[in-house]
Amino acid sequence: MSVNEEQPVEAAPEAQKKELLDQPPLEVTEESEKQAKTSDKIESTISPDFITGEVALWKKTHGFLRYKDGDEMKRVFVHKSNVKTDDKRVLLRRGIELKFKLETLSNDKTNALEVQGLNGEPLNFHQKHGESDTYDREILYDEASFQGEIKFFSRLRGYGRILMNEESIEKLKGFEFSEDELAAVKDLYFKEIDLDVADYPAKLDRGDKVSFQIFNSSRGYGGMHIRTAAGEPIPKFTKEDREAKRAKRKAEIEKAKELAAEKKAEKAKEEKSEKKENKRKGKRNDRRNRKKEAKQSEKKEEKKTEVKAKRKKDFKEIDNEARFEGIVHSFSVHRFGFIKMETTEAFDEITQFGLLKNKKLCFRVQDIETEQRPPMIDLQAKVKFSISRMESGVLYATNIRDENDKPIVSEKKYEAAEPRKLLNPEEWCEGEVRFYNWRRGHGRITLKDGDDFYFHRDDIKSSDKVPGVEAEVKVMCQKVDDPKGPAVTNVCNLDKSNFEGQLPPFLKPKKENEEN
Repeated sequence: MSVNEEQPVEAAPEAQKKELLDQPPLEVTEESEKQAKTSDKIESTISPDFITGEVALWKKTHGFLRYKDGDEMKRVFVHKSNVKTDDKRVLLRRGIELKFKLETLSNDKTNALEVQGLNGEPLNFHQKHGESDTYDREILYDEASFQGEIKFFSRLRGYGRILMNEESIEKLKGFEFSEDELAAVKDLYFKEIDLDVADYPAKLDRGDKVSFQIFNSSRGYGGMHIRTAAGEPIPKFTKEDREAKRAKRKAEIEKAKELAAEKKAEKAKEEKSEKKENKRKGKRNDRRNRKKEAKQSEKKEEKKTEVKAKRKKDFKEIDNEARFEGIVHSFSVHRFGFIKMETTEAFDEITQFGLLKNKKLCFRVQDIETEQRPPMIDLQAKVKFSISRMESGVLYATNIRDENDKPIVSEKKYEAAEPRKLLNPEEWCEGEVRFYNWRRGHGRITLKDGDDFYFHRDDIKSSDKVPGVEAEVKVMCQKVDDPKGPAVTNVCNLDKSNFEGQLPPFLKPKKENEEN
C-alpha cells in the first residue's frame, strides 16, 4: 500500500498501521520550499527597450506615466522606488518627459521600472526635462542670498511661506525692484523640495530664520535652496524633536489653562465685586427712582386735575349750522385724517367750543361728503366742515366738503390690488363671516363645508364709505387662486347685492352696542 493512497490510517490493518507510523517524516528541502513559494507567484515580463513617455499624475509616493502605444495613449503605474533621481524626496512634475521600462504582470497589471531622464540622467525637480515640462523657474541674482523668517510650514501638505526681513528688502531695492515687485516678494511661497536638507522630514517651524534664493516663474516669485540663517542645510526632524515639540506644546497648553483659570478666577472676583457695587448702587438708584416716580405721579395728578378743570370749563355751545375752514394735514384711506386751521385767529375761534389735540382736528372717513368709493381727499386741500364734541371735550370734524361747500372730488384714485383669478367663475359659495378687522381690513369666512377662507376689504362689494362686513352676517362669495392659501372674493349679500349700512363697533349707536 502506498502512502499516497487516500485511505485513513485507522482503516489499515494493524501491521500496516505500525509500518506507516515507523516511517521517517518527509524531508523539506530548500528547493521544495522555493517551489512551494513560487507556485502561486505572479509572473512578470520586462520590456527589453526603454519606452518614452511623460508624467501624467504624481502623489506623494506614487503616480502614473502616460505613453503612446501605436495610436493609443496608455497609462502605467510608477512607485517612487523605481525612479532614478538625485533629489532626497521624489517629486515628479506633470509633463516631465522621461523613459522607462515596462513591466507586464500575469494579472494584466503594468508597472514602470528604471524611470529616468531621456538621456539616462537622474530626474531632478529643479531642472527642465523635455518640451512638455512646465518648469520655467529662473533664479534671480545667482550669487545673491536673502534672509527671512518662516511664516508657516506644513509637512503634511509639503509647502510653506517665507517673510523677507527689512535688510533683504533694502538689498532688493538696490537691484532696482519696483514697488509692485517688492510687494510681491515680501511673502514668498516654497515647496518642501525647495529646502536644502540633510534628510527628510525637515526640522522647520514657524519663526525659524532662514537664508534662500529668489526665483521667478509664470506663477510668480518664490524661494528655493532654503537653508538655515547660517547657510547650513536644514536639519532632520527626529523622533526626539517630535517628542520635545509635543512636550513644549503640552506645556504651552497647560500654561494656557492655568492663565485661563487665573483669568476666570479674577473675572469671577471682579464680577462679584461689581455685583456687590451694583447692588449698592441699585439700592441708591431705587431710592432715587422712587422719589422720581413720586414726583412724576404728583405732576400727572396735577396735570389730570388741570385737564379735568379745563374740561369742566364752560365751552360755547356748538351751532350745528356753523361752518369752519381749514386745510387737510394728513389722511389715511379707510380710516381717518387731520385738519389744521389756517390762521391763529381761526384756531382761537374753534377752541372756544372745545379742545384740539396737537392743534389739529381729527375726522373720520365716514364724515367726508363724497361720491367716491372709498372716500379720498387731497392733502393741503382747503375744506369746510362742521364740528362736534366728545365727552372729553375734544373736537372732531363732520360733514366735510370742499372750499365751495360742495361734495369732495379728489384727484387721488384708490389703487386696489390686482384681482386674483377665480377658480370657477360659475361657482358661488354661501358662508358666514367669522370675523372682520375693520382697522386692518381683512377677515375670514366659514363656508357651509366648515372650511375657513381669507378675504380682504378689496374683496368686499360695498356701497358704504368704508367697505366692511359685520360678524355673523350670511354672505355669498367666490373662491380664488391665492398662493398664500384658501381665499375668496366678491363677498356680498345672499342676493349678490352690495352691502349697505355695515358699521364698525365704534360707530354703532350706544344702545345697539349695549344690546350686543
